[in-house]
Amino acid sequence: MFGFTFWILAELFSNVNCGNCPVPDNMYENYVNSHSNVAVINYHNSTTDPQDPFYLASLPASQQRDVFYGGSGGLSDPTAYIDGVFAGSTEGTWETYSNAAVGKAIPITPIVSHGPAGIDTITFSVTGASPIQVNAYVAITESQIYFGNNKSYGNPPDSLWNNIFRTMLIPAGGTNFNLNGTNTFSVIYDSSAQRFAGNLQNMQAVVFVQDVSPTTPSNNNSHQVEAIGVVSLGSPSAVTAQNASATRLIIPDNPLSPQGEFRLELASPGHVQVTVYDMLGRKIRTLVDGTMPAGETTVDMNGTTLPSGAYLAQLSVDGLVVDQQKFVSP
Repeated sequence: MFGFTFWILAELFSNVNCGNCPVPDNMYENYVNSHSNVAVINYHNSTTDPQDPFYLASLPASQQRDVFYGGSGGLSDPTAYIDGVFAGSTEGTWETYSNAAVGKAIPITPIVSHGPAGIDTITFSVTGASPIQVNAYVAITESQIYFGNNKSYGNPPDSLWNNIFRTMLIPAGGTNFNLNGTNTFSVIYDSSAQRFAGNLQNMQAVVFVQDVSPTTPSNNNSHQVEAIGVVSLGSPSAVTAQNASATRLIIPDNPLSPQGEFRLELASPGHVQVTVYDMLGRKIRTLVDGTMPAGETTVDMNGTTLPSGAYLAQLSVDGLVVDQQKFVSP
């Protein structure tokens, strides 16, 4: 197995209005920062606030995963499942279960073929020697999302939301198969079919194979994960172009709706402000104000309502105006 990464799958459930979630989430993020083989999926459910924008943007997949573990009532927040095994709401338990899971799951090495218009084909093989009935899943996550949250969770320490669950893809033939011999699957990710714009350079596919039947003895509907792999959806050529590009604003959809997204790209880290002006030059609103890393960051409009009309978005880095883009509010 030399050359393979033995991943651990950490599925964390929370909500933007969960005041009890930031402390364990931030503590576990510190653990993950020193354990590079932990694949985190941050699911947002409807607990405490059914209008959570991350939950709504990932429907119906976010609700389905919540019900998969929590039944019709879903899960309380925060809750973690490590390699499909219930780890409760205490961060120390999350670490204990993560340490115990090291090396237990079969490695998967997914491959991405990049197509036009944001359509990727993800191919993977799973080789096992067990008659266990399993399902194959491909979870799509996105990082470097700027979202100004005014609910009880607040914002992450660096103001960026990472490993946010976006959708779940089930490959054809990937349900109820025997984990015996080699099974090969492929699934297509089509960005145009999603409720969110997404930025492929900050997205990854977490591929995992999980028992159909609950773990015996059952522990809060645990379903053991038997195999895991992770692959970036970003095109290598696009990464090269991004590293060489100038700092700029990117507005992919115009008109830009209150539920829309835009992106900003930085050649190097800096303090960023994105300010909106009307066509008379009057300042309307500041959408972003904080330190941002190099590369592309997705900015969620978070329901920001502007009167219908034309506007100018201005990007400043470390106090200097570096770009501006016109957009229309419908």
